[in-house]
Amino acid sequence: VPGADLGRGDVTPGTATAQGAAGPPLGTLRIHTSIRIERYSVAALQQFRAVHASSMATPHLPAVAMSLFRPLLSILAASALAACATTAPTSAPGVPEKVVTSAYHGDAARPAEGIGWVRTELYFATGQWVASPEETAASEQRWLDFLDREVTPRFPKGLSVIDVYGQWLPPGASTPSRLRSKELVVHHPDTPEQAAAIEAIRTAWKQETGHLSVLRSQLHADVSF
Repeated sequence: VPGADLGRGDVTPGTATAQGAAGPPLGTLRIHTSIRIERYSVAALQQFRAVHASSMATPHLPAVAMSLFRPLLSILAASALAACATTAPTSAPGVPEKVVTSAYHGDAARPAEGIGWVRTELYFATGQWVASPEETAASEQRWLDFLDREVTPRFPKGLSVIDVYGQWLPPGASTPSRLRSKELVVHHPDTPEQAAAIEAIRTAWKQETGHLSVLRSQLHADVSF
């Protein structure tokens, strides 16, 4: 990486030679970390060429040359990886960077700061807990049809449905019924219109199924979409 201030290699006269081989002094390779990398590479390559030329007459010198050249390869590889890791992505020229915030903006029905809202939970029994696969599939389809017909048109901006296990003790019974159930969660402004929509959903389910109750639970909530 030209221009990276990583280090250099100096070759100074010395007496290092290949082990067990006679030959002229090869020099000593010293690595520093204060000079620019291109100066290191030029000095090391010059030393490598000198050692390679001497190796033509001395069989053991190529191993010495590789031992001198290997530190250069390691530093070059490390500097390349560091450059890849520290380079920050930039936007295309002329394109402003998109600012991301935690809240949703631009829709009055889903405000970034909604004060005085209501969290409404409705509980619907959809079938017996112990049921055949066919009965379970039929109950699920009936719920989805009801959701599309009665709930979504009244709260088109969004809602949540959670599968829950429920128990209901019928009047006069000694053991509770174990039921597959749905918990419908809707966040909405605290207005008469929204309250009427909730009551219409409860009434519609009781009329369709003949159930005695659709439990409603409400909490005041401050929301941020």
